[in-house]
Amino acid sequence: MVITETAKSLGQNVNELAINRSTVRRHRLEFRAAVIKEKFQCNVPLVVHWVGMLIKDLTGNEKVDRLPVLVTGKMFTTTDSC
Repeated sequence: MVITETAKSLGQNVNELAINRSTVRRHRLEFRAAVIKEKFQCNVPLVVHWVGMLIKDLTGNEKVDRLPVLVTGKMFTTTDSC
């Protein structure tokens, strides 16, 4: 409601704005992923390890499927870039 009223007072058409929480969160995640992909430059070989596992959720009442991912690679010095 605060964002809508602020946008209205600045003369914006609120019907053209994406202001709900899930839309804003999704756009932020997409932007972060794009920045990370753009900046990631790695000159050493990497290995991706993953395994699916069932673990208890935060309430401890139910088991949920999780996919932990680990990336390993050669140690690099300050002259290497990754």
